[in-house]
Amino acid sequence: MVQAGLTHADGVTDAQANLDATLNDLDNLRDQLGQLDEEYGQAMDRKAALDVEIASAQADVDRMTVELGGAEAVLQDIALARFMAGGSTEMSPVFSDATAYSAAEQRDALSRLASDSGEANVDDINALLDDLTDARDVLSNKLAEAGGLIQFLDDKRTQYAGLEAQYLEKYDAAKKALGDRKSTRLNSSHITISY
Repeated sequence: MVQAGLTHADGVTDAQANLDATLNDLDNLRDQLGQLDEEYGQAMDRKAALDVEIASAQADVDRMTVELGGAEAVLQDIALARFMAGGSTEMSPVFSDATAYSAAEQRDALSRLASDSGEANVDDINALLDDLTDARDVLSNKLAEAGGLIQFLDDKRTQYAGLEAQYLEKYDAAKKALGDRKSTRLNSSHITISY
């Protein structure tokens, strides 16, 4: 008879140990879910800030492109007027492509043209071109970062879903193992989904 009571006590002790292990697993999974949730929130905050930065960078590129287009139009008008007024072979670098003439030759031709008419400043145009190149690089980098963030967020959602499934499976198993018994620790282990 003493043996039966001892066996029953060992069974209860084993069941309690299994329940404690499951509860520890649930606590660990809840901590991992909390960490993922925090990382996701930080990435969403960065994505929101990056969206504003991208819009600003795109506006800068658009503004500089319009300015450069206006300056190019002035230079083309000057070159065309000069060509129509008497034509000169000196004007050919203005209409050339980048492979036909070196940048220095094109710059010299544009400088002569601009200074002859007094309507354009090639240094300003070159500075604008440099600024536009820099602005496009900034925009490109921000777009690449945004693409990386989107992938990061997708990965975190996938990780979260996997951990959540594990958690719910263990939670349901623990509730089933408890049966009618109550567990304050198990009830406090239930998670709320933030996605």
